[in-house]
Amino acid sequence: MALALGNYTRFCAGTLINSQFVLTSGVCVHTVQPKKVVLGVHDRNCTTENCLSEQMEVNIHRIAYHQLDDNSSPVSDIALLQLENYVHFTDYIRPICLFPPPEKREEKLKDFIATGWGNTRSGHLSSVLMTTSLQRLKRRTCESYFNQFVDSQLCAGSKNHDRDSCSGDSGGPLSAQLNHGGKKRFFQIGIVSLGTSTCNGIGVYTKVSYFKDWILQTVNGAHSN
Repeated sequence: MALALGNYTRFCAGTLINSQFVLTSGVCVHTVQPKKVVLGVHDRNCTTENCLSEQMEVNIHRIAYHQLDDNSSPVSDIALLQLENYVHFTDYIRPICLFPPPEKREEKLKDFIATGWGNTRSGHLSSVLMTTSLQRLKRRTCESYFNQFVDSQLCAGSKNHDRDSCSGDSGGPLSAQLNHGGKKRFFQIGIVSLGTSTCNGIGVYTKVSYFKDWILQTVNGAHSN
């Protein structure tokens, strides 16, 4: 996970996808206007030497927006943060996998994990990185709650309305654990995008695979410059 920091105490989430890029949401960068990211964070409030030794702070060199992102529409709620320096991977700082192989049939995946430092049942932001299990919901469920739902989005939540991502989780991952190469690996399927004000178990996530070409073009273009 990556903690994207703006001015004052504003923050949002993202995921490291290689040694130079963090994947996040357009809403994250528009609202927080991050200047740097901190990698390897578990407890945002921990300042002990042990905590700090696991973390890496990197300035943001450039922010890449998808061409359809106009600061008001969730249709392309995705952005890439290009870091000023290359990241050295450690036991605490590793990139997440993207784009499950075709045989995994991403559209059939039902169970996901959302991760972030967003609001909990107490109504306050969590200082510790939290996870919750979510399920794919029918498209019409999100269509009934939100004015706009398109093919670039994924509907997920809790059928019992007792688990959800929430305010403060924006830009964070919706992932699935899959067997790949003889090991269990986490693949990022979605990005926390849009939810209800009460975080009642229904949320909209940007579908990462929908933007595969743009992600690869942006990342490869940076490496060729």
